[in-house]
Amino acid sequence: MSLDHFLLFFIFFGGFFSLILALGQSYIKDKSKDNYFFIAFLLAFGFAQISAGLNYFIISDIFSSITYSSKVIFYLLVGPFTYYYFQNLIHFKSYLKLKMITHFIPCFIVSVIEPLIILQGLIRHRPVTPYPHQDWNLLQFLIFLTAIFAVIHLAFYMTLVLIHLFQFREKMESNKRKIVNLAIAITISSYIINLAWFLDKLVVIDFEKLVYCALTVLIIIIFLLGNRYPNFLFLIKLESIRIGYTKSHIESLNVPLVLNQLFHLMEKEKIYRDNQLTLKSLAEKCNISSHQLSEILNDKINKRYHDFVNEYRVNEAKKLLEHDNQRTILSVALTVGFHSQSAFYAACDRILKTSPGTLRKKN
Repeated sequence: MSLDHFLLFFIFFGGFFSLILALGQSYIKDKSKDNYFFIAFLLAFGFAQISAGLNYFIISDIFSSITYSSKVIFYLLVGPFTYYYFQNLIHFKSYLKLKMITHFIPCFIVSVIEPLIILQGLIRHRPVTPYPHQDWNLLQFLIFLTAIFAVIHLAFYMTLVLIHLFQFREKMESNKRKIVNLAIAITISSYIINLAWFLDKLVVIDFEKLVYCALTVLIIIIFLLGNRYPNFLFLIKLESIRIGYTKSHIESLNVPLVLNQLFHLMEKEKIYRDNQLTLKSLAEKCNISSHQLSEILNDKINKRYHDFVNEYRVNEAKKLLEHDNQRTILSVALTVGFHSQSAFYAACDRILKTSPGTLRKKN
C-alpha cells in the first residue's frame, strides 16, 4: 500500500468513524441539547471527511465538483454546531445576538450557489473543480472562493469557542481547571489544523491530505478521551452549573445609584414603616429584581434583608420610646413596621441586645 493510498484510507476511516460515534450518541437515553449538537457536529464532520476522500477519485469533473462542493458545505456546518455544543455545555453568554437559524445562512447560500456554478460548468463544458497547479477559469475560481470562505468561517467559530472556554476556565476553581484544559487543547489543535488547511488553499502547498488525516486523529483523540475520562464532559457541565448558580446578578447594574435610591426610600420616605414590606416589593421600588437586591444587601452592606429593614425599625422605635412616654410599646412597634409586639421584642434583643422595656426605663 502506497503512502497516498494509506492517507486516503485514513481520511475515509475518520469520516465513517465519526458517523459511527454519532450513531452511538443517538442511542443515549434522556439526551440534552448538547448531545443533539454533538451528534450534529459528528454527522457534519463525518460527511465532510467522506466527501473530501471521494474528491480524490477523479472519475469525472462533475463527480469531483459535487464531492468538492459537498465537502465545503458540510464544513460550513461544523463551526456553528461546535459553537452551539459548547454554548449548551457550559452555558456561556453568546456574543452573537442572533437566532440559531442565522448561523446556518452561509451554508444555505453556498448550497444554492455551488450547484448553480456546477450547472454552468456542465452547460459551458468547462471544468469546475479547482485542481492544483493548473490555470483556473472563473467557475473554478468561484468554487475555490467558497472553500476559502469555509476555512475562515470555521476559524471564526473556533475563535469564539476558545474565548468562551478561556473565560470559563478563569471562573473555575484552580484545582478544577484541568477538566477544561483538555477541551481547550483540542480546540486549539483544530484551530491549527484549520490554519494549515487555509495555507494549503491559499498557496497550494499540497499537504491537504495530511490536513484531513490530522482531523481524523483529532476525532480519534476525542473518542479516546471519552473512554479514558467517561465523566469528563459531565464534570465540565457540573462546574458550569455551579458557576452559573454563583454568578453575580448585579454586574450590569449601576450599584451606587441603586444604593442611593434604597437609602432614600429607607431614610427619607421611611418605607420600612409598612409592615407588608417584603424583599420583592422593596426591590420593585428600586426597579431591580429580588435576587439583585438580596445580592446588594449581602455584598455591599453585609446584611440580610430582614436585619437591614429591622435595624431601621428598631432605631426609630428606640427614639420613640425615649421621647414619648405616652405611647405603649405595642403602639410603637406597629408604628415602625413590626406586625406584632413579639417580633419587636425579638428584633430589639438581636440588634440592640436589650428589651423595649429596658429602653423605656432608661428614659
